Amino acid sequence: MSAKMDRMKPHNISPADRAELSHLGIHGVDTVGIHRIVAKLSMLLPQAIHEAESLVGWVPPRRSWLWPNHAIEIGPILAPVLMFSRNGYVREAALKAVSQLPDTPFFLAALVWRLNDWVEPVRRAAEGCAKRELPRFSTRTVVGTAPFLLERMPNWGRWISPPPIVLDTLARPECVQELVVQFEKTTDIPAGALRSAFRFGLLDHHLLSISLTAKRPEFRAVALKAMLDGVVTWVTHYERQWVDKRYGITRRVPILARRAVPRPAPVDMLIRQGAADRSLLVRRAAADGLVEHAASLTNIRPLMTLFDSEKSPSVRWRIDYLARRQ
Repeated sequence: MSAKMDRMKPHNISPADRAELSHLGIHGVDTVGIHRIVAKLSMLLPQAIHEAESLVGWVPPRRSWLWPNHAIEIGPILAPVLMFSRNGYVREAALKAVSQLPDTPFFLAALVWRLNDWVEPVRRAAEGCAKRELPRFSTRTVVGTAPFLLERMPNWGRWISPPPIVLDTLARPECVQELVVQFEKTTDIPAGALRSAFRFGLLDHHLLSISLTAKRPEFRAVALKAMLDGVVTWVTHYERQWVDKRYGITRRVPILARRAVPRPAPVDMLIRQGAADRSLLVRRAAADGLVEHAASLTNIRPLMTLFDSEKSPSVRWRIDYLARRQ
């Protein structure tokens, strides 16, 4: 079913370019058109890396029955395309042959994806390639690729956490500054990208700014909650938990990890900020923070009055619960 659904998804690569990449896989390498192929790949979105991977199937001709023990020789001109080959020996050789990848989000995403390759020697070759290539990518390219990588890297299962060299690239000061602007000004970045940026510690010094100025209410709420909680949490994996052993009933429960984050302002100030927000999501996060920190706040009554005109039942329930405890 999933394969059928994948076939139904719209292609990121045009039919003509798909045919050209498939021709490369069937009939060998067209050295005349290789620069044209690389140029076309360079213009694609990062989301197209998996589609390109499904098209390039070229492998060198076998020299003997001992192949693939023979070394595969790939020139640097072919390497940016053949790093997508379905053959692991070719991907490994291509990554070793890369001399300079095009400075575009597509190729940056492709290189990081190769670091999570399902073949270990390819991952090792990708590490060497990343050490050479990642410092060369421009700020514009890194920032343009960051939302894609941040949303997807937590789901790439061959690493516990992305390699330090990838996080260091995303954490360049100039890249972080531009990324903060993206989170604050745009509305089409997935919320998962912001949560991953918090998880990896990329935005610790910009939580207050995002909670105040981000256009998306969900972003303001996530940032405010992180500051009020003093931690960010994420699901590492799921485990089965017994509900009733007699009948063999279990349930799937998430296992969480957490990381402390700085709180740049007093809790009462953050609650006042959230209570005045026009979004229900943010006001609810502020109400949750008020309930959580009620025992340590000396000015709890004035803070509760901030929600007197609140019409949302979910927020009102939290304030009423707090009033019953006083």
